Amino acid sequence: MKVLRLVAAEAWQELRAGCRGPLVPVVFVGLVAYMLLMLSNAEIVRSFGATGVPRNSPQLVYMVMTAQAFWVLFIWAWVFGQAVLRDRTARLHELVLSAPVSLPALLLGRYLGAAALGCLLASSTALAFLLVPLAYALGLLPPDTAGPAPYLALGHSLLVFTVPSALGSGALFLCAAIRARSMAGPFVVAAGMLLFSMVSMVVLRGGDVNPAVATMLDPSAQAEVEEQTDRWTPLEKRTGVLDMTPPLAANRVIWTLPPLLLLGVVLRRLDRERLVLERAPAVSQPDRAATEPAAGSVHSAAALGPPARPSWVRAAWNEAVWHLALSCRGWGFRLTLGVVVLINVGSSFVNTVLHADGPLVPRPDLIQPLLGQMYYVTVVVLVAAVVGILVRRDDRPGYGEIADAAPAPLASRVAGRALAAAAVTVILALVPVVAVWTVSALAAPDAFSLLDPLLFFGVVASPSLLELCALVVLAHALLRHAGTAYAVGILCGFV
Repeated sequence: MKVLRLVAAEAWQELRAGCRGPLVPVVFVGLVAYMLLMLSNAEIVRSFGATGVPRNSPQLVYMVMTAQAFWVLFIWAWVFGQAVLRDRTARLHELVLSAPVSLPALLLGRYLGAAALGCLLASSTALAFLLVPLAYALGLLPPDTAGPAPYLALGHSLLVFTVPSALGSGALFLCAAIRARSMAGPFVVAAGMLLFSMVSMVVLRGGDVNPAVATMLDPSAQAEVEEQTDRWTPLEKRTGVLDMTPPLAANRVIWTLPPLLLLGVVLRRLDRERLVLERAPAVSQPDRAATEPAAGSVHSAAALGPPARPSWVRAAWNEAVWHLALSCRGWGFRLTLGVVVLINVGSSFVNTVLHADGPLVPRPDLIQPLLGQMYYVTVVVLVAAVVGILVRRDDRPGYGEIADAAPAPLASRVAGRALAAAAVTVILALVPVVAVWTVSALAAPDAFSLLDPLLFFGVVASPSLLELCALVVLAHALLRHAGTAYAVGILCGFV
């Protein structure tokens, strides 16, 4: 009973900690407002295939409740990561982990509390559909576009999609936070899950490879929802309920049960030292030799002259180089880029050489739009997450006081981080260029072009991503609460 009481207490405290800040109000207000704005746009509704049906029809409910995975995954990554990192941020992890309580029960309770908070945040979409009649009464929606409240479809989608996704993905995020002890781990897992979704929908389903495989590999299950609702009649779009087909049931089991088993194994084998002790940095022999003073260096050192006038432009440049080097040196960033390149290469071959209507010649003008469609949603949330991590890198106890005591103006630090964020954004935008070069060189060397992919992804995709980068930097500069700033950045990308 003591263990159950501990689990319940930790779950309640984790839920209270998540609701105490401005994260929940910002997500609810921002997402509900965006949802109502989206439902009032006939072009967006037509893209969902919901022409001639109410704006709160079951078809739109199922489509939107699964499509919200494209932003909610990164919010969940933050929520579940805080279950491990909150104590480290406050420098209380040694005290908390030295308490005479069960460590697996402690983390299990926090996991359950974070899962409840994740379901609460995802339910903001359901609230938007319940407010459709009110928006219609206020004249925000066109006439005859509001139907009866879709309570059955909302409850069914929450039970089938939201709750299992929160439990399964939350288990993966918690394991990644335990392994990395930073927000980079959960964000890398979220990016990987988003890539799985885009490959399933754009490559496997768009390339007519195998709809059942596309459904089972899609963490959001939107591929199956789109497959079923496209076959619905107008009456079924108004009143239908999604069928639990074998591929959809397998999808829910695959993305829920194995992550929970993995979390159980991780919690069972986890010890307190793994979460307390810091990693010892690997120092190479040249670095060790450089740090050791040579014999007689004290006597041969030249006398220091008067201090030169500092250059704040050079200070900003050094700040940018430092942040960019740290971002590119991290294992999560390099692993993400490598996985993205491999998936883009495989997707290009599947949709050209192995296409059902093919084989097609993988020319750059054929591959570039495909990768742009598949990768753009992923790179948007990647930019929001990676830029947020870069901007928040200085949030360490004691470091802020040291930086504030330095004579450098605050603008030099902000400008340096903004330049580094812009450089990281351009790198992320140009990742598909490597895949285009690789596929063209291997399968269509006569059509190989070194410049066309750079122009396509550099000129078409980079400006909008740089705009998003500026919005994310601004959000983190204006909002003190890190979770709220991350949520606002992800919402900016989602919009």
